[in-house]
Amino acid sequence: MEAVTNLLRPNQREELINDKKSLEHSLREPGITDRGAAVKKIRQVEYQLETQSPKPYAETEIDTAVRREKSLKQKMLEGMPSQEEMRKSPPGAVGKHQAWETANKTRLLEWKHIQLRLNSESSDPDIANFERFRPTVNTLNLDNAVIPGSQYFMSPQTTQYQEGYERIFGHGEPLAELTDEQVEELQVKIDERAVRQASDKPNGKTKPRAKRMRRKSAKKE
Repeated sequence: MEAVTNLLRPNQREELINDKKSLEHSLREPGITDRGAAVKKIRQVEYQLETQSPKPYAETEIDTAVRREKSLKQKMLEGMPSQEEMRKSPPGAVGKHQAWETANKTRLLEWKHIQLRLNSESSDPDIANFERFRPTVNTLNLDNAVIPGSQYFMSPQTTQYQEGYERIFGHGEPLAELTDEQVEELQVKIDERAVRQASDKPNGKTKPRAKRMRRKSAKKE
């Protein structure tokens, strides 16, 4: 296993490069008051870029790095809480997440290091973000989740489906089968609506309905 160091992400490199350009520009300004401090800062930025920027692998190292990255990824996906489990936090989700973090802390650091070196020229800010691979299949019971949610399955031929599709995704002909992105977006909106409705129901009665009932009683008296 290669030495794992804290490498700069693409967006961090970009920020440092822009900082250096700004400092160099300030040195050309006639009104600069502390030229020495600006020069010192430029040297610090250059040193950070030199020592912490990801270095690409040599041709003879790439295959080994790719195999190691795949192996680490496969191991970390085992027991990783799903997207829905993290969002709704059913019983057991916190413990599952803590156990996963403890078991994979070292692996995750190594995976990020390898990813950044394999993609040293990439500008993708999420190139070393393992959240991209979080599972979508649940292993926990979501019935008693802290954040409630509902799942709906209906034929795309129904009026209700058409109206719901247009309300969320805009006008157009709905697909017979939603894409993963559309399913995720739809489920998030349903969950948010469920949370709002739950917060408006103290003791099982909605606040607006209670107010309407009181107004009707007052009229009768």
